[in-house]
Amino acid sequence: MKHTSAYVAALSVMMSLSSASATAAQETHAYGDGWRKGRVVAILKGNEFVVSGSQDCRKTLSGDADQRFAHVTFFGRHSLTAMDVPLSANSDIAVGDRVYVKVGDCSAGLTRVATEK
Repeated sequence: MKHTSAYVAALSVMMSLSSASATAAQETHAYGDGWRKGRVVAILKGNEFVVSGSQDCRKTLSGDADQRFAHVTFFGRHSLTAMDVPLSANSDIAVGDRVYVKVGDCSAGLTRVATEK
């Protein structure tokens, strides 16, 4: 009986911690502030073709043809949309990563979404 109580207590603490960290991420990346969860579907260089219809941050950033961009898809107001977000030189964001993207803000960068279970 003691082991079961300890297990339940430990599980309760773990659930509280994971809930708190998810809440902190949601507060930092609030939907009302323009943040959306998306998925990186391609990594592009500045001079590579981008799917039409996406928000292309390359147009607002003068720069280097070697600048890397993440092509991120996410749900906009009514449909799936995409945005090309610049990556820093040391970024380890990869194709398949779930990320937060700030709609319409080319300077906000990307943040990985914490693993959801």
